[in-house]
Order: sequence, then structure tokens, then C-alpha cells
Amino acid sequence: MTFQDIQLQRCYDIHLGKVGDALGDLGPVYALMATYNWFAMLEGAHSARVHETINRLLSTEMRPALRHWYGRSGLEMDSIAIEFRTQLSRLAGERFESTPETPLAPS
Repeated sequence: MTFQDIQLQRCYDIHLGKVGDALGDLGPVYALMATYNWFAMLEGAHSARVHETINRLLSTEMRPALRHWYGRSGLEMDSIAIEFRTQLSRLAGERFESTPETPLAPS
């Protein structure tokens, strides 16, 4: 993923580098979430960097991985993470939620 803003790119690359390939398709989501958190803390929720990060999370190419991120069973979130998920859901026009695990073989 390439950003025009050098600081945004550096932050994203650092966070993606922390997980490497360990998270598979969730690595970029993790890096974007961490980048969002960093710039929201430094610059506030209305900064251009925060908005660009949200736009990338909600992009067509990232949407399946974002669904997977929030669809993981047993995902524990604090109130801030839940609020952010609600914001993303509202912006995307769809609900991002964890889904119960389905059994491998029906009983």
C-alpha cells in the first residue's frame, strides 16, 4: 500500500513490518488500525491522515480483510475499539461483527 504522505507511509510500513506475513491478509488491516490509532492520538480524529487511513480501511480492496478482521470469533474489544468498529460500520453501510464459529460437521 502506498501513501503520498511520508509520515503516514512510514507509520504504516513500521506496523506492517512488525507482523510480517504472520497475519496473512489481516496484516494490512492491523497496520492500518495501528496507523489510525497513532495519528488519531497525535492529531485528533479529524486530521487528514486519520481520514486517509479510514478511507484505506474502507476501500474496495481492503473491505474483505476488514470483514475478516471483525468476523473473527472470540475477538475481544474495549469500548474504544467497539466505538471505532461502529464508526466504520456506519461509514461503510454494513455491520462489521464477529460471527459465531460454525461446527465442521453438523451434529
